[in-house]
Amino acid sequence: MSAIKNTALWKYLHKKKPEYSERILMLYQKATDWLKHIVETFPEYTDHSIEHSERIIQQLSLMLFKNNGKTPVVKFTAMEVYLLMAAAILHDFGMVVTDSEKKEILKSQEWQDFVNDEKRKEKWNRIEKINIEKVEPLDLWASMLELRLLLAEYVRAIHHKRSSLQLELHKDQLGEFDLGSPEVLTIISNICAAHGLDHYSLKDNERFPELVTPLDEHVNVRFLAILLRVGD
Repeated sequence: MSAIKNTALWKYLHKKKPEYSERILMLYQKATDWLKHIVETFPEYTDHSIEHSERIIQQLSLMLFKNNGKTPVVKFTAMEVYLLMAAAILHDFGMVVTDSEKKEILKSQEWQDFVNDEKRKEKWNRIEKINIEKVEPLDLWASMLELRLLLAEYVRAIHHKRSSLQLELHKDQLGEFDLGSPEVLTIISNICAAHGLDHYSLKDNERFPELVTPLDEHVNVRFLAILLRVGD
């Protein structure tokens, strides 16, 4: 928590709008417990815990402020800083996958298309041919490991899209980070999704407009999406 409070972004937000900075601390606490499940499910992933989010906020603070963090290099509204920090905390939520979600993924057509790709078909065929009654324990373990790695590859490829869906599904459990505004929720979801999209997708003026006014504050969504990509 102290790492977040020591960043120029949080201090700026706390000065401009203390209620927003306190909501960020609440979101940070809620997100910490959620993000720790990523490594439990997929230990091969690089670090995507709350510490990863902290590092993004720290790096963006160094980039966006001068004079030892006291002066912003661009003019931000409090809402823009809030949205950027919230998205930095939440952007990898799509990498949290429950056991029930894994079952749904394995039954989906999207999964079948994924594993029947030329690069993965041979591996998937080996897994499908495993006969649990006859296979040796070591071979079964190797097969299950191979399946977990395939599942990890699949989730990682789409986690930016999943993040948006997860935020909408679990917003009530995340301390009302949307500030009671559907527009704020949509903006944060789109900024989160942007970190995994190709750069041409950021030209979409509906998802990434250069001027919207959630809760009567000016916000450049495209600029915030670019900043998250740079920080990540």
